[in-house]
Amino acid sequence: MKANIWSGVIDLEIFHSEVIFIVTNSKDYLNQEIVKVLSEDLGMKDKYANEFSAEIRKSLDEDEVLPPGQLLDIPCSTGGRDFFLIFRGTPKSLDTGVIIHELHHAVTAVCKERGIKDEEAESYMQEYLYRRLKHQLANFYKSKKS
Repeated sequence: MKANIWSGVIDLEIFHSEVIFIVTNSKDYLNQEIVKVLSEDLGMKDKYANEFSAEIRKSLDEDEVLPPGQLLDIPCSTGGRDFFLIFRGTPKSLDTGVIIHELHHAVTAVCKERGIKDEEAESYMQEYLYRRLKHQLANFYKSKKS
């Protein structure tokens, strides 16, 4: 299978946050292409793309193999934090259990960053993130990118 990367952003406008997701079937390819994915595919300014890619590479280097999913909660030079979900696989092959597990970590991180202590808000956020992620993954699959 050809190495590939699929990426997108889920805007949590009401929480003044966003969750960036990256799906890849190759850790090496992600290491090689991460700056391009962040700057060209996701429209990040070069300064931030370089900052975040360094942190992502550092995290990827900690594990010999890319885990099925992981959340990276990375501080930004602007003072905030950015939340990256990285999944191993293709849009069609991702395991629902892994998605839900990693989304729970994302919700917990966003709520901690924003000082949200409402279980119902957390539940709605997790449902929203799941629906948006599944929608974007389905669009990748439909467009024959997977």
